[in-house]
Amino acid sequence: MFDRFSYLADNLLKRSYLLEAALATERVSPEDCETRREELVARVMIFEAGVGDAETIQMVLAAMPKHPLALRFTEDEFADLAKFLRDAIPLGAADRG
Repeated sequence: MFDRFSYLADNLLKRSYLLEAALATERVSPEDCETRREELVARVMIFEAGVGDAETIQMVLAAMPKHPLALRFTEDEFADLAKFLRDAIPLGAADRG
């Protein structure tokens, strides 16, 4: 089932992959990398879900899979993130299937 939460997970993972590729080519400090990752999650959550509180942003950031850039995100990681978003993010009863 591809729903709003699947869309969010897909968007977060694709944008995260692109960000990690950019960070790999730039000389960015580890602190700046973390800041940019947090900003990415905040932008997606605010603009795509209307959710922007700091606690939710940190929860979603912590739920994002982390692995070397050479690896793309797997279907299982996508499904796990979509399930996490479905269970943790209040987007309304109509969005929950």
